[in-house]
Amino acid sequence: MFSIDPPFARYGILRAMQRFLLGHVWLRLVIAAVPAASVLSLQGCSHQAAAPAAAPAGQASDTALPFEPTKLGSSIFVMHQVSDLDAYEKYFASGDTHRDAAGVDGYLLSRLADGRVIVHLFADDLNRVQSVLNSEAMQGRLHRPDAPDTSQVWVTRDASLSLPVTPPPGQTFSLYFKLEVPDFDGFKRGFEARDRLYAAHGAIGRGLHQSTTGRFVVVHFVGTSRDELTALTKDPDFVALLSLAAPDGAGQPFLAEDLAHSRPK
Repeated sequence: MFSIDPPFARYGILRAMQRFLLGHVWLRLVIAAVPAASVLSLQGCSHQAAAPAAAPAGQASDTALPFEPTKLGSSIFVMHQVSDLDAYEKYFASGDTHRDAAGVDGYLLSRLADGRVIVHLFADDLNRVQSVLNSEAMQGRLHRPDAPDTSQVWVTRDASLSLPVTPPPGQTFSLYFKLEVPDFDGFKRGFEARDRLYAAHGAIGRGLHQSTTGRFVVVHFVGTSRDELTALTKDPDFVALLSLAAPDGAGQPFLAEDLAHSRPK
């Protein structure tokens, strides 16, 4: 269930993405794993603005939402097993300067109940990333012996992204879905039309991300209550949205506790 998608396995991205998670050398292999046309398409959408969604019928539209549209770029999601979380967090934090140099706009690091971690990375200028990662110093980072193996990597384009209006002062949680959707445009309309539903369940941020292969989407919510995010997954209106996914492509939810974040610039 947690194997890397075949397109990325063929390009040997498994070992590559582990380096990102333990510091900052991840995107070299992401770029190697994505065909040139996909990289250019990711780059080309980096400064689009997401339009606010209209409120569905029967929902009030005069209350401000807790999240607002932001620029679109690309997102890389990495999930893997960590045996020593404290050591991992320290190592991950030590890579901030290098991630900035490589053009990473922001990240969210979260932990699942079973011990795995998932990282949502926001990137914009992939040409800048490639230039930095081709440097001699960064090449040396690729051979560190202490990097664990990753178990899953998803490379996507941001299709709709809204971040918190006000940075949350306390603990937050993340809810992820990976879905196959036959009608992406229809799913996107349904996703954006339910913003007030998400807010009613404590969501302060949400994103819809389409894979560079076009085969699946990743849906990501950030909220202030684990229980409310769990309730969202059972809400009939949200279940109706999930019904737009392929019958055999409706993945299970991943609910995680957020550990560290850097808001996209």
